[in-house]
Amino acid sequence: MAWTRGLITFVLSNVWSPLLFIFAFGFGLGAVMSAVDGINYTRFVAVGMLANTMLLCCGLESCISTYERMHTQRLYHGVLTTPVRLNAIVGAELVWAIFRALIAVSAVLLVLVLFGALPFSLPQIILSYVVLVVAGTAFAGLGLVLCAHARNRDVFTFFFSFWLTPQLLFCGVLFDMARFPQWVQALAWAFPMPHVLAVIRPLWEGGGLGLPHLLHLLYVALMGAVLVYIAYLKFDKRFKG
Repeated sequence: MAWTRGLITFVLSNVWSPLLFIFAFGFGLGAVMSAVDGINYTRFVAVGMLANTMLLCCGLESCISTYERMHTQRLYHGVLTTPVRLNAIVGAELVWAIFRALIAVSAVLLVLVLFGALPFSLPQIILSYVVLVVAGTAFAGLGLVLCAHARNRDVFTFFFSFWLTPQLLFCGVLFDMARFPQWVQALAWAFPMPHVLAVIRPLWEGGGLGLPHLLHLLYVALMGAVLVYIAYLKFDKRFKG
C-alpha cells in the first residue's frame, strides 16, 4: 500500500518530538522534581507524552493531510461521483487519523518502556489504548471541522496556536494544572486533554476506573461526536455549494 512507503518517516517524525520532551522534562527536570501529586515526575511526563502524541498525530492527519486530499488532490470530488457517500468519507478520515496516531503512540510507548519511564503492563496498555481511541475522536474532530472550513492553509495557524499548543502547555501534559491561576484552569478544563489525562494517569498508577473517570471519558466522547457531526455538516455544505 502507498502509505507504507512513508511509514518509517511518519513514525520517526512523530516519535522524535515526544522523546525530546521526555528527556528534557522527564529525565532532566525530573532530577530536581521528585513527584507531582504523588506521581513520579518522569512517569507524569511520559503518560502526558502518550496523550500529546495522540493529539498531535490526530490533529495533523485530520487537518492538514485531509486538506491536501480534498483541496490539492481533489480526491473527494472524484470519490463522491461514485456510490460512496460523504458520511463514509468523514468516518474513514476519522478512523485513519486515529489509526495512524496509534502507530505513533505505540512507537513512543515502546521507547518509554525500554528506557524505564513506564512499566510494561498489558492491561494498562490495552485500557490506555481504549481511552486514546475515544480521545482521538475529539482530537481529530476539530481538525476535520477546520479542514471543511478552510479555503487556504492560513487557517491552520489558528489550529496550532489555539488547539495544539494550549493543550501541551496548560492542560497537564508537562505540569500540574494546579500551578496555574484559577481562570487558566477553568479554560483548560474546556479542552479534552485534561479529561483524558484524568483517566489515563490513574491507570498507569495501578488504579481502576470509577464513575468520575467515566464522566471525564463521556465528556471527551460527546465533544468528539459533536465535532465530527459539525465537520460532516460543513463538508456537506461545502461540496453542495
